[in-house]
Amino acid sequence: MLRGSAIYGNVGFMGLPLIQSVMGNEAAMVAAMNLVVFNVMTFTHDAAIIGGKKAFSAKKAVLNPGVIGFAVAIGLYLLDLRLPAPVGSAVSYLGSLNTPLAMVVIGGQMAGSDLASAVRDRRLYLASALKLIALPLLTALVLLPFRLERVIYMTLVILAGCPAAGINSLFAQSMGRDAGLAARQLTLSTLLSILTLPFAALLARALAG
Repeated sequence: MLRGSAIYGNVGFMGLPLIQSVMGNEAAMVAAMNLVVFNVMTFTHDAAIIGGKKAFSAKKAVLNPGVIGFAVAIGLYLLDLRLPAPVGSAVSYLGSLNTPLAMVVIGGQMAGSDLASAVRDRRLYLASALKLIALPLLTALVLLPFRLERVIYMTLVILAGCPAAGINSLFAQSMGRDAGLAARQLTLSTLLSILTLPFAALLARALAG
């Protein structure tokens, strides 16, 4: 449970609205492509970590809402198709709900956890340190030789510093694992990310040149 939480971060509910609000729509496109990779990996590698090999599902890795939605969006973009005005407006309004709904989901998951137990569990601090400090630092150093464009580099480093993903809690519930532990790790890492995410952003900006 903690291995999955130390690897996979909240790049959807938290990362995407964060990147869009801080760095704009161009960076949000990079975050969306990162989210596709995230969806594929969580339904394969992360699921296998938490639930064992039997939880591995290649079908779910491809046929999930995140991947399907991205495929439709890319198709519309490449074919230069425009949705009818009423449909386009509806999609735009739904997109604008991304940030507030994300906060509702994260808040709901945090509300269901035992905060007192979370702050006393040393294992959670280790997993949080790996996720919030070690992973963005490693990402920044590994990507540095590739000389990526500034927006791409900064987006990937910041996303690497996002707290534990909420999907780990969902996997734990559906696979009969310790859902309480997953919820506590989500809560603690999210609270600690208030302190660590600004440093991840500063690191990305400094190394991006």
